[in-house]
Amino acid sequence: RPTQPCWDAGVSAIEEEVVDPATPRKRFRSLREPPILLVVAFVLALIIKTFLVQAFYIPSASMYPTLEGPGDRVLVNKLWFSAGVPSRGDIVVFHNPDYVAPKRGPLLSVLHWMGEGLGYGQAKDEFLVKRVIGLPGETVTVTADAVQINGGLLLEPYANVESGPGPTGTWKVPEGDVFMMGDNRGQSGDSRAFGPIPVSSIVGRAFLRIWPPSRWGGI
Repeated sequence: RPTQPCWDAGVSAIEEEVVDPATPRKRFRSLREPPILLVVAFVLALIIKTFLVQAFYIPSASMYPTLEGPGDRVLVNKLWFSAGVPSRGDIVVFHNPDYVAPKRGPLLSVLHWMGEGLGYGQAKDEFLVKRVIGLPGETVTVTADAVQINGGLLLEPYANVESGPGPTGTWKVPEGDVFMMGDNRGQSGDSRAFGPIPVSSIVGRAFLRIWPPSRWGGI
């Protein structure tokens, strides 16, 4: 009668290692995933920065007390601008008509553009943040103690006149332009200095203060 093989208790059986042929591919995928995720995150950031929302810092106190600045950072809604002409009273970010961009190489231009999306790397006077006061076709008259639109008094509870009235005069707003002023009237370089600006130069409307944390909230 055949007998079953008997293993000596003092001898251990040799276990055969099983190698999964898919293991190298899995390791390759695990190494490949982080760069792919970084690329996806970068593309999403570019889309958001270009079409949806962008962060900007406030370089001066020209919008005090609405924005205390300098150093405040705000989020700007770019989709809002696609609706057309802004409304009176909107706080918007726009390209400074007096700004002359420095010459940058391709790499520095890309880095500068990326930094702008996070609210960093922006030249102090590259963008301005002001309030829309005059709309296309209107006549804006600024006196020492009031602003008039087409001869009618404009009520401005947000304006800070303690720093002085600033420049005065009368301006006719061309079609396609808007007249901008800072809330801190005596400390603001705005349309009283450089005139009405094209609506096309507006980046978007500021809607949220994100820095400093102590003043976080809507605008």
